Amino acid sequence: MAWGASSSSDILFASSACLETANGLHKAFDVERHEMVVEFDAAKEACSTLAVDPAGERLFIATEGSECVYALRQFDARRRERKAVQKVELEPFVDISDKSAMDINSLSLSSDGIYIAAGRSDNWVDVYDSRMLTKGPLYNFAHEGDVGNDTFGVVKTQWIDGAPYGVGLVSGGIDGCVRLWDVRRSSDDPLNGTILAQCDYDVGTFALGDMYKGDVPIIVLVFFHTDVTCSSLPSPLLTGASVLGQ
Repeated sequence: MAWGASSSSDILFASSACLETANGLHKAFDVERHEMVVEFDAAKEACSTLAVDPAGERLFIATEGSECVYALRQFDARRRERKAVQKVELEPFVDISDKSAMDINSLSLSSDGIYIAAGRSDNWVDVYDSRMLTKGPLYNFAHEGDVGNDTFGVVKTQWIDGAPYGVGLVSGGIDGCVRLWDVRRSSDDPLNGTILAQCDYDVGTFALGDMYKGDVPIIVLVFFHTDVTCSSLPSPLLTGASVLGQ
């Protein structure tokens, strides 16, 4: 589910996925009027995740189709139009043979709405120009680590555009790292993917705080069975990190 923003702030967007049939429904609800306003046509494919752009005008839904072909569609959230404005098939999954382990875990849009990042279960992050999805990925960022049936890949992506981190994309993967990616650098630049925090186990999720307001810069959730540590690397952007485990 995702809440709208601005012109669609009273709209709740919700999608479903049935494990047995791999089908799904994609609807928008007006919470003020207590009614469904539109059912989006995504070929009844099961939803992986969805996101609304900061202006509240565009809805993006990642879905799983037949033969594990994943797609990304954009809908007009402001006009509530049923048909997709654009659609692109997502990149094949890398080093995953188990179909049940394939998924798109996260979609996030940059504050200007230009870039959309897809966090994937194969430990990659693909970045598209949200205005021209069919051009394919502009960047392919990869976390380290071996992908297995008991790993979840990149579980969260978040765009940032201000102090203390600067401009970039933050993601957490199975290497236990929360990394900062600079879209002004190429995907294969060895200086890209700065580690902001590093843990002993896969990142479950993370939250970024405002250190100027006294917040902890990064809180990381990991799943573990023994003692775990999480630390930040020396950086003028980051002075500490906290870890939660389950």
